[in-house]
Amino acid sequence: MVAPSGEVKIKLFLLFRVDSKICAIPVQHVVKVLLPVALIEIPEDLHLIRGYINYHGTILPVLDLHKYFTGRSVDISRHHKFIVISKDSAGAVVVVDEIVGIQELTRSSVIKPHGLIEDIAYWKDTPVILLGLSRLSELTCEVLPPDRDGMESVKINGNNQKG
Repeated sequence: MVAPSGEVKIKLFLLFRVDSKICAIPVQHVVKVLLPVALIEIPEDLHLIRGYINYHGTILPVLDLHKYFTGRSVDISRHHKFIVISKDSAGAVVVVDEIVGIQELTRSSVIKPHGLIEDIAYWKDTPVILLGLSRLSELTCEVLPPDRDGMESVKINGNNQKG
């Protein structure tokens, strides 16, 4: 659909705030918005993965976008929200500061995708970072059957981690 200004309309997005940035994810990839729950902590730093949660029997990585945008992790509190997302059988949870709402966005510029940033759109004259979910499968994990020693493993980024 073409807007009167000649800009191209795109699908509906869930808008949310991370630090001072407004970001968006296509609504068809949003499973649910949750209040924060206890994380399964991990001992080593796995870049954006803050920990894991058990979501209805599926272990999902919790992605810290604060660290992506600011370089430092956020202290998760009851004021944050968890967005459960899914794409092509891969799932994850994103920690956000605030849910802004659901909006149809107009693509105003086309940028070369970089990392998690797919494009930029504008909403009420505010730039919105459109997050691409194409890298989501790289950040997901799957629980593997117990090893011979009875320890359950989690496959993270292709590597087995004992737990």
